[in-house]
Amino acid sequence: MEALRRRGSRWLAVKPEAMEAHNRALQERLSTTVWAGPCSSWYKTPSGHISAIWPGFTREYVRGVRRPRFEDYVFG
Repeated sequence: MEALRRRGSRWLAVKPEAMEAHNRALQERLSTTVWAGPCSSWYKTPSGHISAIWPGFTREYVRGVRRPRFEDYVFG
């Protein structure tokens, strides 16, 4: 919210290339987890895409979102 206020913006959106890079890295990491195996789960789409789960520890997630890379966003 502070970043929006500082820029005089009302919204922000993730740049497509940043989202694609994040999803590629996430799927690569998830590919070595139990969710990538032959199991059937609500975390896995029929095409095999694993969604709605973080593959690491909570502290990794917190560290990752603590300081957003604002160059990966468009402000408007």
